[in-house]
Amino acid sequence: MRVARYAATAGVAAVVDLGGFAALDALGVGTATAAALSWAVANVVNYRLSARHAFDTRPTLRLYPRFALAAALGAAVNVGVTVGLSAAGMPDVAAKAGGIGVAFAANYLLAARVVFARR
Repeated sequence: MRVARYAATAGVAAVVDLGGFAALDALGVGTATAAALSWAVANVVNYRLSARHAFDTRPTLRLYPRFALAAALGAAVNVGVTVGLSAAGMPDVAAKAGGIGVAFAANYLLAARVVFARR
């Protein structure tokens, strides 16, 4: 099932994202900056894994801009939720986990219906 494969690849990317965020947070990088930087690294990981394993497509430089744009929309959700939850008093790493979770649904829908849709 595609959504299960996507969840697995997104799970790997989420570990990269959360781990990168935790490391940057520990270094004193601001919440929004740490969230954006960790997401950027996780985005490349997510594209390569999602293309191959969830959507049976070879990752190419031609397809990546479409994925990156869709992912940027998901990132806005991710960062916004992270910052909002942090501002509401949730610990930063827990807030980031919340941002990742909320963005998952948006990212999957965009990937399935826009980025990797069979034309």
